[in-house]
Amino acid sequence: MHLKNKMMMILDYLIYRVFGYFDKKNPSKAKSNTINFISIFEGTVLVPIFLIFNGITKIYSTPENPNPSMKYYIGIPLAILLLILNTKYIKIKLKNNGIDLLNSRFKNTLNWIPIWLIFSSPIIFVFVCPIIYGAINGTLSFPLFEK
Repeated sequence: MHLKNKMMMILDYLIYRVFGYFDKKNPSKAKSNTINFISIFEGTVLVPIFLIFNGITKIYSTPENPNPSMKYYIGIPLAILLLILNTKYIKIKLKNNGIDLLNSRFKNTLNWIPIWLIFSSPIIFVFVCPIIYGAINGTLSFPLFEK
């Protein structure tokens, strides 16, 4: 199985689990909640990927006078792009026959990713990974460890 197929299978599994959770809570808003959560999830996965890539290649270093609005120049278009792409992809996956296909594909599998871990992973990706990166990179100092 190719890497692209594995990644799409994981994304399909996440869509199946998140949609199942939201469908139990409020069926009328399950599709839109699934699209929003998957967009947030993918956006937060990009943060550690960028940190790892930047840690290896050092392609971006913080300038002496950073532009504070740069995060908005990157974040807003990225969020819009993820919402548009996920809306198209997830709506295709969650049509009537798509839901049946996801059910037949993942119904008999064990829930190998607990739902609480799926919902808490964006928090981990956004807060914990940059702290670890800053500690390793030397840009984050801990007063307790200083002499």
